[in-house]
Amino acid sequence: MSWAVSIIALCLGTFGSWRAVPRLGRLKAQLLESENRAAELNRELQQEKADYIDAFQSNLAAFASHTLGFTDRDRISVFRHYDAPKGGVFVRIGRFSMNHEYNKPGRSVYPDVGGCLGLAWKDGTCFIPALSDPETDHRQWVQDMLRYGIPEQVSSTLTMKSRSYFGIAIADPKGTARIAVLLYESIDPNRFDPEALTHYSEFQGKTIAQFIESKKLEEPNPIEIAKEGW
Repeated sequence: MSWAVSIIALCLGTFGSWRAVPRLGRLKAQLLESENRAAELNRELQQEKADYIDAFQSNLAAFASHTLGFTDRDRISVFRHYDAPKGGVFVRIGRFSMNHEYNKPGRSVYPDVGGCLGLAWKDGTCFIPALSDPETDHRQWVQDMLRYGIPEQVSSTLTMKSRSYFGIAIADPKGTARIAVLLYESIDPNRFDPEALTHYSEFQGKTIAQFIESKKLEEPNPIEIAKEGW
């Protein structure tokens, strides 16, 4: 009797395994389909991100060249502020200049103290009308930069040795806290009208704030920012 039971059990087990094979195959096919769909959605998301960033850069370029009439002697940059463990930092999220050399990214992380950038963050705005000419009086230009909190070891590495600056802080969409700084600079002295730039920056600042709000989920961790050296 026991051998008969064993044979029946074996047959039932074999039958059960045979029935499970198609079901397992369907599950594998469904899993593969889900993975392929997830990969496709991820590619679409990455493309949307790239397209949005390109649109932001294009908007910044149009604002500088068409609205402000900037030339290859001027530059505009956008810096997002973060509170990092070793002190606040700025991360550059946008830049435009007609001059290819000035349009290069350079370093991406900056301390939030010193320079027109730091002063604009602290006081809301910063206007530096005219620094000395670095071509004819480099030593005095270095001293001018030092007076605004930029040490010589930093100013000596700058590709664009600007003489005019205007910086203005940007608030979040609710207008409750500063989140970034819009920085204008030029190698020409007395280049900017602070009243006019303040007016133009009001609308552009809203565009920048909306961009930052939309990218919050992709923002870097402040601890990772600190690893950059600040």
